[in-house]
Amino acid sequence: MHYSQLDLILWAKNHGIAPEEIAPEIGLTPQQIYCVYDDIDQKRRTTAYLHAQPLLLKKASELKPFNIS
Repeated sequence: MHYSQLDLILWAKNHGIAPEEIAPEIGLTPQQIYCVYDDIDQKRRTTAYLHAQPLLLKKASELKPFNIS
């Protein structure tokens, strides 16, 4: 599948467009679009930790500027 098709499918998914609507525009079947939607969901679940707030075990003190003389 070409990236231009994937971009359109991702845009459609992010905007809540049903696979049945986008499939004819891209030249794929609704089932193929559902598979891509599922793949996008799986990749988002797998990488969700990358978007999480950092977990600090204790409060970090402020860093002072390092003076090189």
